[in-house]
Amino acid sequence: MACRTWTSESDRDLAERYVAGQDLDSIAMTLGKTRPSVATRISTLGLLRRKTHRADTAHNGNAPWLCRGMS
Repeated sequence: MACRTWTSESDRDLAERYVAGQDLDSIAMTLGKTRPSVATRISTLGLLRRKTHRADTAHNGNAPWLCRGMS
């Protein structure tokens, strides 16, 4: 796979797919990246799938917030 830089659009796409529960292999294939590249970018962006506040049952991780903030 070609080594392409991450853009704000690909970051948004990654965040949306990750919070939706897609596995890393599927995300990597869709974005044309390697699995390690996707895993590293998830870590770099600080994306979380899990709830960040126990009392906040409607909030499932922080990726939706990050997606809105990346516009």
